[in-house]
This record gives sequence, C-alpha cells and structure tokens, in this order.
Amino acid sequence: MPSLSQTLALATMFFVVSGSILSPLAVSQATGSERSAILATQSVDGSFSPKVVRGTRGNTLNISASVDGPATLNLGSPGNGFWVQMEISGSTEISLNTYETSVEQIVSGGGSLTKKVKEVDRPLAAATYDMNITVDGREVALGKFIIKPRSPPEFSGNIDQWIIPPTTDVSEVTDPVETEGSIPVDSGTIPSVAKGRWVVLAVNTSEFSNGFLRSSENASDLFTAQFEQQSSTMNVQPNRFDETDIEKFVNEPQTDSLYAFVNTGRHGIEAGDRYRANVSVVGDNPFVDGQPSTTADFSVVTARAQLEHATDPIQVNGTDTIRGTTTLPPGERINITASYDGIPPFVETKQATVRANQTFQTTFDFSDVRRGDRFTITLSDQNKKYSAVRIWEVRLNYTGDQITLTEDASVTGEAKVEPGSQFDVQVHYNEGSSSFTKNQRVVVNQTGGFTANFDLSDASSTGNLSVEIPEYNKTVPASLTTKESTFTTTSTTQTTTRETTKTTRTTTSKTTTNEAATEAGITQASSGNPESPINQQTIEDSQSVPGFRAITTIIVLVGCFLVAIRRQ
Repeated sequence: MPSLSQTLALATMFFVVSGSILSPLAVSQATGSERSAILATQSVDGSFSPKVVRGTRGNTLNISASVDGPATLNLGSPGNGFWVQMEISGSTEISLNTYETSVEQIVSGGGSLTKKVKEVDRPLAAATYDMNITVDGREVALGKFIIKPRSPPEFSGNIDQWIIPPTTDVSEVTDPVETEGSIPVDSGTIPSVAKGRWVVLAVNTSEFSNGFLRSSENASDLFTAQFEQQSSTMNVQPNRFDETDIEKFVNEPQTDSLYAFVNTGRHGIEAGDRYRANVSVVGDNPFVDGQPSTTADFSVVTARAQLEHATDPIQVNGTDTIRGTTTLPPGERINITASYDGIPPFVETKQATVRANQTFQTTFDFSDVRRGDRFTITLSDQNKKYSAVRIWEVRLNYTGDQITLTEDASVTGEAKVEPGSQFDVQVHYNEGSSSFTKNQRVVVNQTGGFTANFDLSDASSTGNLSVEIPEYNKTVPASLTTKESTFTTTSTTQTTTRETTKTTRTTTSKTTTNEAATEAGITQASSGNPESPINQQTIEDSQSVPGFRAITTIIVLVGCFLVAIRRQ
C-alpha cells in the first residue's frame, strides 16, 4: 500500500476540471486558450441568498442567485419530480409561482430555460427541493427551497349583499359597489328585499389559489349556488333554484369575488318568503379537500310606502316636512311629488332616502299654495295619492271682527310651528299726525302658544289700531278701550223695635241702594235716587223713631201721662 506521501504526490499529477479528472499531460497538451479556460473555471464562485427559501403551497417563492461568470442554475432534481435548468450570469432573481400548473408559468425571471428535465401538470407538491449553480458541471453553490403544506382553504368572511334597483341592466354590472342606486346590506344582518328588486351576493374567494380560480372562466365550473325557500308551508315542497337559473353568476379573479345576481320578482319567489343561499366549491382543486361552503339569508317583502298624517286632508304649513314609513331597505330612494292647480300652479318632485329605521322624509316649500287651498301629494312609485291643505300657521286669540286692546295690552295666539320658533308681533297706531309701530319678539312654547305684551298708554281709543305678524302675512284690526273705575256705596239701614203693652209700631223708610250698570257688569249704589226700592223696618226699643230727637220724645210721653190722669 502506498504511503501518504506517495498518495499526495500522485494527486498532484492530476487536475479536477468541470467534474472531470485531467492529468498534467492533458493540461500540458492543451492549447493556450483551452488552458486559460480550464484554469478560469477553478476561480468562478456562486451563492444563494438566502440559501434556504421557504413558502406555503400555492404562494410565490422568490430566489436570489449570484455567480461571477456564466453558469447553469438548476431548480429541483430528478428525485424531486421537478427539474429545470437556465443559464445565468451575475445576480439573478427567479420566482416560483406554485399556483400554476405548467413549468413555463411556474418559473419566471432569470435567463431562458434551457432544459425541462421534468414536466408537471399540477401545482408543485409540498416538499423540500434541491437547487444549485454549476460551472461546466462543477457545483459552485448549493441551496434548498421548501414548499410547506397549505391549510385547506375556506371562504373568507360572510357573504356580502347589495340591493340594486329593479331597472338595473345586470349584464352591464361588473361591481355592485359602483352600480347607481346600489344599497349595501350591513354585515351579519338579513336584508328585507322589496319584491322585484335585485339582490346581489358577493363571496370572497381570496383563500382559494389563483391556479384553481384561473382553471376556468366559467364560474359554474368552479362553484355552485343553491337557493332554497326557508318559510314554506308544512308538507309543501319548498321552492328551490340554483346558479344555472339565476340571471348572472360570475367569477372575478381580479377582485377575489364571486357574484350571484338574483331577481326577486322571478324564480317563483313570493313576498313573505325567506331564502337561504348556499355557495360551495365544485371544481377540481388540488388545494381543496372536500367542498367548502358558505351561506347567507335574505327575505322578500311587498314594496310598500305610505305617508304619516294625523288628519285628512294632510295639513301643511308654508314650509313643511312630509314624512312616511316603508318596507323598502335603508338607502333606497322614494319619489314624492306635490302638485297644485291654483294660481300660480306648481309641481315639484323630490327624492327621499329611506333611513335605517325604514322611515323617510323630505321638505317642500308650499308658499305658492294659497292658505286654505287643497293640493295633491303623490307617491308615484306606489301609485298613491293624498289630499293636502295649506293651513294658517299662526292664529291670534280674539272674537268678532277685531282684537280689543287695553293700555296694557296682552296679545295671545297659537302657532302650528315647532316649539321654540320665534317671530315678530307688531301693533300699528295712527291718528292724524300721530302714529307708531311697536314690535315684540315672541317664542312659541311647548303647547304652541305665544304672548306679546304692549304698552299702549300713548294711544287713543279714537285712533286706528291693528295687530300684524309680518312673517306670516297676517293682519287683524284692533280697537282700544279704557278701563272705567268701579266702586260700591252701601247704605246702612237701622231697624228699631219699640214694645208697649198694647201695640208695636212700625215705620217705613226708603233705602239708598241705587243700581247703575257698568260695562264690566258691576253695580254701583248711590243715595238719593228716587228709583231706589222701599224697605219696611221695625223700630226697636233701643232706637228712636226716625225724625224724632230725645227732647221731643220726653214731651210726648209727659202729654200722654197727663191725658191718662184726666180720664181717671
């Protein structure tokens, strides 16, 4: 057996070039250019950055390779079931799209493919693959790319829904979000779709590979959609239809969306029904195990809208808000038309947007309608007409043809406007060269009442007065009255009774109660009036007879005493 020194000596007699063992004789016999090329290959260096590239099956892997001179890049190997080669030089970026199913679509970037040692017909399997860089068969760099298994994909999130107008040409719709009049449905809610409207279901397909989604332009080759009635009568077969029956079923890979357009006025759908849509995968997908699915419900209702009103006809002010309720979904628009055939005539149509609580409202200017005249409000979409009348917005409290005012006047009234509304109340006065206008700003209280106080002490009852509310073009004539003083005089009538052994004398006197009626209905009493009533009064012992003084009474008594003695 040769010694170590002999072995090393023998090894120096050979060169390893391009994977071949060349003897010194072969090198010495090579030409000058061949000898330079052989020696140059020994100085070429290459690398991968990073040396190990990882990615999930169905994603794209990016590989960076660098080499000092011309070289061959090998991706995969015969043992991997996938092997391609390309010529590179310098720094090179290569992408492996594991969505795709052919070598030309899998590999991009770098140089041109020089060899497809192993062709594939499906996305690359999850495995560890070799890669290297060689120069004339000599490896100058080694690396690995690892494709990890992909979790079974599922539909992402809930099915999004939109409601679009019945007049929409869905053949022209590519995205319901951009469709005029489209109404998005809040996530997680079951929409109530007025019969005849379109309901659009949008399914997020981003979890499915592009290789699967691009395997067919026909959405029905990839997915299915089953629609089944949920509110059918007992022992009655529920109504069913699928994606082949509906008006449009399309896959949009650019937006990762699958759209299903359903006309709720067709397919045997009736108002009051509730349907469940079940969307699932049916295509041949190497990334999908089983049939992932997702569901969404929607209800169908009769399209109704009506105005809210407490009176018939509807009473409105000069500017007023028309309100109503509807079964239509939030965001849908309702046409409201007001028309008046008076002088001047007018017609105006406005659109009210349905709010979250399924109410709607819009404000009209009815100032061209004469107060007390009737006109028509129409919901044209519902073919409904309502009679309306413009009322007086403000009413002053008075009776007769005019308002009666005093010097400290208080003008009151009622207003059919919002509480807190403000307007001016004015009193105008004119007599000869004397005139004035007094203004008071009033605030309508919670019950609709208002009060304006004026000092009219500088006005005369013979002048011309009026009360005006300029904002409502309302003027009422007025008159001024003065307050008369009222008093009562009460006469005191004394009654005296005188008792004797034989007789009780009475005397009659006139009282001094005199009645004089005033406008206020208060009775005045004055003495000395010949029309006063007469009262009969009894004279008591403790009182004197009216008209007699004390000395007179004594003389009478003495006289009576003397007459009595003489008779005896």
